[in-house]
Parts: sequence; C-alpha cells; structure tokens
Amino acid sequence: MIADRTCGIGMIELAGVTGADIKKNPEYFKSLLQENLVLGFRRIGLSRSDFEEILVGMGFDDSPLSHNVDHATRFEQIEKDSKLAEAELFLSWHVEHPFKEHPAIVIAMNMHTFKVGQDKGMTGFVDMHGAYTSFPDKWKEGLKDARTIEEQVAQFVSPLIHFPIKLIKEDGLTGELILHMQGYKETSQPPYRINVETCSGLTEDDLVEINAWTQDYIHAKANQEWWSWEQGDMVMFGGMRMAHAVTWGFELGQRVFDRVVYHGGYKDAHKVPLMDPTNR
Repeated sequence: MIADRTCGIGMIELAGVTGADIKKNPEYFKSLLQENLVLGFRRIGLSRSDFEEILVGMGFDDSPLSHNVDHATRFEQIEKDSKLAEAELFLSWHVEHPFKEHPAIVIAMNMHTFKVGQDKGMTGFVDMHGAYTSFPDKWKEGLKDARTIEEQVAQFVSPLIHFPIKLIKEDGLTGELILHMQGYKETSQPPYRINVETCSGLTEDDLVEINAWTQDYIHAKANQEWWSWEQGDMVMFGGMRMAHAVTWGFELGQRVFDRVVYHGGYKDAHKVPLMDPTNR
C-alpha cells in the first residue's frame, strides 16, 4: 500500500513506495510529478541500476547518469574564496543551467549517502510558474519575446556561451508558462543579461526592476518549499520550472547522490554550450 503525505503546495512526500512500485506503473508516478512538481520518495533505498531503470521507464532517458555528485567544485570554490562561506546558503537560489538552449525539464536525485542531520543540507524549491502569474501585465507583455544576450557566461572560467534563451516559455513538464530566470541585483557578474532590443516597451531601468523583483520573489520564504533529506531518499522535480537552493551543514563526502537530468529528448543537451559553435 502506498502511503503519501502532502508537504505543501507543489511538493508531495511518498512513504512506503518501492522501486518495484514505480517500475510497475511509471505513467502513474509521471502524472504525480506533473501534478505536484516535486516528488520525494522517503527512504526508498534504490540501487544505482534501479534508479537508472526507473528514469528510463518514465521516458526521462536522454542523458547519462551522473555518479556520486558531491559538489566538490563548490567546496573548492569556498576554499579559495572565504567570502563564499559567509553566504546564507551553500548553493544560492538559481534556475538550472539558464544558459542552455534545451534546459533541464526533469531532475532526479538518488541520495545514497547522507551522514548529517535532517535539518542540514536541505534542498529548497520555488515554483517559477507562480512567479510568472504574479508578474504585472506590463512585464508579461514586455518580456513575451525577450531573450538573453548571447555571450560568455560570466561566472565560469571555461569558455561557455550563454545561449539567447527566451525568458518566458512553456514548462516542458506541464506546458504552463514559467519565468525562466532567477533575477539579480547589484553585481559585477550577472548570471545573464537581457537583450532590451527583444523587449516590448521596456527600458533598461525596467529590466533592473524586473530582475530585483524576481530575486525577491524567489527569496521570499512564503514561496519556498524545503525537502529535508534522509539517506536512501529519491527526489524528482521539474528542473526547468523549479528554482532551487541548498542549505549548509555538511562536509565533502557526507552528502552524495546520483543524478539524472532529462532535457526533453535532446541527446546532446547535457553537454555544455561552448564558445566555438562547432562544439555546441
């Protein structure tokens, strides 16, 4: 018997579900994901092969599985720059890879190693469809066809290029309109820049206000849902639709998971877009 407990708007916790249950009826769980946006399978205890088989069975199979994700790169960044350790969050609020032409539609995480307390290393979510519906009508119309500027991604040393993505688009999981941006305020290295020439009736000052509003929306606690991890949990969420963040409270090797990212059937979308167009 599958027992479920709703955690809040846009997220549901499923207890007592086995890997065999999902394999037996993948379309049911896929529909649950589309309805609830974040599915947390408490202590499901999947093996790596079961995890991969489940995602394939649900049709989320265009990218290779990432093994033993432990955010080692982030720990290296913090070691080199002590100011990063003063930030409120281990990973700040962001939308997944906003520089890609084909973004992550679904992300699944199989937390096979978790050696910290439940109130540590939590993952937070904010529904960016809610951000879009809260937008003033002037901004909805002004950004209807707006795109980011195609340029080098500022926060990466490697020569990655920011594809000129649309900022308002249909979520690949539900078809609903979302705001595919995370916003920013005063910073010398913005995660993207909006091409004002693609905006209708908006000025550069309007874009400053829009980015500040978006960041404030994501940071508002009333718009956030949080998953408190236990070892053996598996979480699936709308990767394109849900902005997300991670709290502090763990060391390298204490919070390790396998991950699958689905990009809507685009087999090369998991690769990073490089400055050389022939490598895209």
